[in-house]
Amino acid sequence: MVIVSLTLLWSLLRRQEAEPTPNPSLEGNRRQDPPLTPPRRGTGDSPDENISPPSDESRLFPIPHSPFPIPHLQVSILIIAFGLRVYRLGFVDLDPDANVSLDCVRGILRTGVPISTSGIWYTRSPFYHYALAAWLRLVGDSDLNAALFSVLLGMATLVVIYFLAKQISGKVWIALLITAVLAIDPWEIWYSRNIRFYQINQFLYLLGFWAFLPGFITSRKPAYQTVCVVSLTLMLLTQEVTITLLPAFAIGAFCFYLPFRSASDWKLVLAAALMAFIYFYDGIFVMIKCLTELAGLSSLSTNYLKLYLSGDITYYITDFFVGFNRMKIIYTVFYLGGLVYFLLRKDKVKLFLYSIILINIAFVTVMVFFEGSRYTYPLYPLFVLLSIYSACHLAEKIGAKLTEISGGLLPFKVIVLSSILALLLLNIEPLRVLSSYQDSITARHIQVTEYIKQHQQPGDIVISNVPSVHSNVLGGADYFIPHRMSFFDAVYWRDGQLVDRWEGGILVTNADQLTEILAQNHRVWLHLLYTAQLPSDIEIAKFHDLLETLGEPVLETFGTTLRLWDSEAGVLPRLVNQGKEFGSY
Repeated sequence: MVIVSLTLLWSLLRRQEAEPTPNPSLEGNRRQDPPLTPPRRGTGDSPDENISPPSDESRLFPIPHSPFPIPHLQVSILIIAFGLRVYRLGFVDLDPDANVSLDCVRGILRTGVPISTSGIWYTRSPFYHYALAAWLRLVGDSDLNAALFSVLLGMATLVVIYFLAKQISGKVWIALLITAVLAIDPWEIWYSRNIRFYQINQFLYLLGFWAFLPGFITSRKPAYQTVCVVSLTLMLLTQEVTITLLPAFAIGAFCFYLPFRSASDWKLVLAAALMAFIYFYDGIFVMIKCLTELAGLSSLSTNYLKLYLSGDITYYITDFFVGFNRMKIIYTVFYLGGLVYFLLRKDKVKLFLYSIILINIAFVTVMVFFEGSRYTYPLYPLFVLLSIYSACHLAEKIGAKLTEISGGLLPFKVIVLSSILALLLLNIEPLRVLSSYQDSITARHIQVTEYIKQHQQPGDIVISNVPSVHSNVLGGADYFIPHRMSFFDAVYWRDGQLVDRWEGGILVTNADQLTEILAQNHRVWLHLLYTAQLPSDIEIAKFHDLLETLGEPVLETFGTTLRLWDSEAGVLPRLVNQGKEFGSY
């Protein structure tokens, strides 16, 4: 990042030296910034006739011109980004979600269908899981190769970000700066190393958005429209909740594309209908094949994706604009500055670009029941892009104005831009990023399961309150205890019995069930997720307290504990039954 920033600053200084000293008397004859308005449409019937070719003065996004050593910088940024994503790739243990996806993909490799260890189909995100299965078939099945697939998607995302930033800003050096910042962004690095569909989902969203601008906003190019529709359709087949991102596209098309001016435009209606059919078919298939009726232990009795007008409406706003580090505060300040600036300029296109973030946050807030940063992850690069673009654009305007006022006494433009680069550089906190390669930041469940595998004896059983982490090492756990007792999709009703949907473990929800299991087995392994706070229900809290004192601890690791109970330990543990517990049976 230091090298990139210094190179950009050096290039700006050289360009400043090469430019002639401004003459105030000629300021009125200078070429002004091109008006950022949609291109003028003709009256012909063909799509190409509807758009008059814009001159360099009237382009929506000006043609980038730059004297910088672009190829060298691009390659350097990508090399650094790739190194940060592959370095110690297997250090972080697979989290439960990564285990779910890997187990599903291995089911595809075995049978051709996304079947989990439990024997239950996992039909969510079909595009990602089948793409990952094809990749593993090509390069070999391993955890490292599966994570490498996400790394490559992360690199592809950076390439799309570069072209999108160049398209919006019209300046290559700003596009390079944005790409460099996101190349070392900790959130981007994390999901680029995670075996889950979040990175490919972000890539498809940005690819669709990149094609949306020339396909629907600045022109009506059919090739870009095709790329946009295909990308967004695959995005919906990657993470169903991303349907909340589509209203912003619809608003943009309504404001800048309508009315239809040729017969070919009506094909877009057919494409939209086909996209909707594919999405709803996928959703219906999930409900039929992947889900069962909600059990009494579930935390809700309705869909998690629908209109919700109650709940914490501030979560996504504070999480996205304030977040977990000070860089988000800086991004938010620059983003709001750009939003206000283009609002005052009455620049409809740029105002729409900035409004996309607010529109999407609003729809996620009212449509998604669960709260999680992952639901806004596709928007994050666009947010950073617009923020840095605002900072650079406003810095150039302010610097140019100060230079004009001072009569060229000082290069205020370079000074202000240098301050922006320094602000970004000094707040990225690279040491925190580097420390994540050696500090544990996720529970080390795989370490626990490998320990069980090495020390397991015939007849041993495994009880766990951690979902899905045993499938790829042990072939699943025997019994499952929901660690929150309210996991909406943790259980599956099969043959008159509630089982863990990922590993097929029989559900255990009370002390009597646990006592019966202990009475029938000689050795029991208990893999327990560390919880900072016991459940609020007093009876469930007693049950969890019993689990944490049962047997002897054999392995304490980050975020999780492994205990071993032996029948020779003595009298079976017992909780006094107060009655009134019919529901838990």
